[in-house]
Amino acid sequence: MHDPNYVFPDSAIPEWVRRYSRSAARRHDTFVRTTGTWLPGLRNRRGRRLLSSVLLILLCVVVISSIASFWAPLWSAVPFAIGLVTSLVVLMMLRVVTESIAGAPADTLDELQLTQRNAARALSYNLLLPPMMVVYAILIVLGYRDYVSGETVMSIAWLLIASVYALSCVPDVLMSWWMQDPEPEHSSDEI
Repeated sequence: MHDPNYVFPDSAIPEWVRRYSRSAARRHDTFVRTTGTWLPGLRNRRGRRLLSSVLLILLCVVVISSIASFWAPLWSAVPFAIGLVTSLVVLMMLRVVTESIAGAPADTLDELQLTQRNAARALSYNLLLPPMMVVYAILIVLGYRDYVSGETVMSIAWLLIASVYALSCVPDVLMSWWMQDPEPEHSSDEI
């Protein structure tokens, strides 16, 4: 399905954009075919919500440890790194069980999926702005100093990484939470 929120009319879309869209749709279809049988026990609403909850807990660990790095940079490095790597694994598992709908090209989605994906992306974008303003405010305040320690710069970088990464996971979490269980398949004998 064509994305109705796309700003350009079909006649104004360059050919290279169309080729890219077709290529992205093929890559997504390949991903869905390849991972379609993976993690069957987590492909229901309960499993998806469990993965979403675990991901949110790990993202909280990443964000809290990045904030703690302003006071204890050495001690907060371990939970930051463990939380970041573990959350990447859980995020990939979540994308497998949701068939990566949050990042899928519009041409591969039906109307409901497209509407939900666009709503999740818009919410994620709106949630991203306040943490970015906090990081920018910290940078502006520190810009008035003659000397800023390397640990402070590192802590700001960790905070920036944590906030952008955590909020980039929001569409996947929302899509997994909103998805319905697949309809049970009935054989012709059962009907």
